[in-house]
Amino acid sequence: MTNSTLEKLDLEGNKIGDEGAIAIAKALMTNSTLEKLDLEGNKIGDEGAIAIAKALMTNSTLEKLDLEGNKIGDDGAIAIAKALMTNSTLEKLDLEGNKIGDEDEGAIAIAKALMTNSTLEKLDLEGNKIGDEGAIAIAKALMTNSTLEKLDLEGNKIGDEGAIAIAKALMTNSTLEKLDLEGNKIGDEGAIAIAKALMTNSTLKKLDLEGNKIGDEGAIAIAKALMTNSTLKKLDLEGNKIGDEGAIAIAKALMTNSTLKKLDLEGNKIGDEGAIAIAKALMTNSTLKKLDLEGNKIGDEGAIAIAKALMTNSTLKKLDLEGNKIGDEGAIAIAKALMTNSTLKKLDLEGNKIGDEGAIAIAKALMTNSTLKKLDLEGNKIGDEGAIAIAKALMTNS
Repeated sequence: MTNSTLEKLDLEGNKIGDEGAIAIAKALMTNSTLEKLDLEGNKIGDEGAIAIAKALMTNSTLEKLDLEGNKIGDDGAIAIAKALMTNSTLEKLDLEGNKIGDEDEGAIAIAKALMTNSTLEKLDLEGNKIGDEGAIAIAKALMTNSTLEKLDLEGNKIGDEGAIAIAKALMTNSTLEKLDLEGNKIGDEGAIAIAKALMTNSTLKKLDLEGNKIGDEGAIAIAKALMTNSTLKKLDLEGNKIGDEGAIAIAKALMTNSTLKKLDLEGNKIGDEGAIAIAKALMTNSTLKKLDLEGNKIGDEGAIAIAKALMTNSTLKKLDLEGNKIGDEGAIAIAKALMTNSTLKKLDLEGNKIGDEGAIAIAKALMTNSTLKKLDLEGNKIGDEGAIAIAKALMTNS
């Protein structure tokens, strides 16, 4: 008896080892209905991965395969890569959180497979051990591959050399839409190369560079690219080393850029000067919907400038100012802006220095504001007086 109806099978988070994986692989050789198989968080290892790879050579129905968080190393990756050279149905492959890349051997094999594979659309290699050598091989593959739309290389060991190679590939690649390079070791040199690629690339929509080592020099280059790039919609620069100089350059770019919808600058070193420049840009920018400035060094002066921008800006829906140095003066200005602003839906002021005076002003604004849906004032210095004012506002806010 054989099953001929099951299309999705989820075995995530069990204790399946090599033996179980080998049995499942054997079944995949004859099964002709299963489209999605999730084996995340098991203990498959290289032996199990090699068996599954062998099955992928003959299987013609599986479209999504999740092998995240197993213990697959280079040997398993090499076998899977070999399978990808002949497999013509798999569209999504998740190899996150394995042990691929000790010698970059596994990544190089996967890269080679990407040169001939014409069906894979999403590849997740997050949280492995891929370094510059592996990244260079993957970059070379991206120059000829014409099907991959999403590539996740977050949390590997890619430095400037790997980033430069990937950037070069982006100049010719015309299918990749989402690229995640979060949590690597990319500095200004790598960022400058990526920026240069963004000037000509016309397909990338989302770029994640969070948690790297990009400073003002890299940010200035990226800003320059944003002046001409017309496809990028989401840019994440969280947790880098960008200061006022970089922020000023990005702000200048926002004045002309008309495609970016989400910008994340959380956890950098932006102060009032950078915030003032960004605020000025918000007065003319008409596309940005989400702006994250959490965990910077913005004080009242920067907050007042941002508040002034909110009075005229009619597109921003989410603003995150958590963990800055905004006090009552800044809060009062923001409150005044909320009286006229009719688009902002989420405002985060958590972890600042706002007291009763600021809270009272915000409360007053809430009496007339009819668009704000979420307000975070956690971890400030608001006492009973401020709470009473906010409570009164809640009676009328609808």
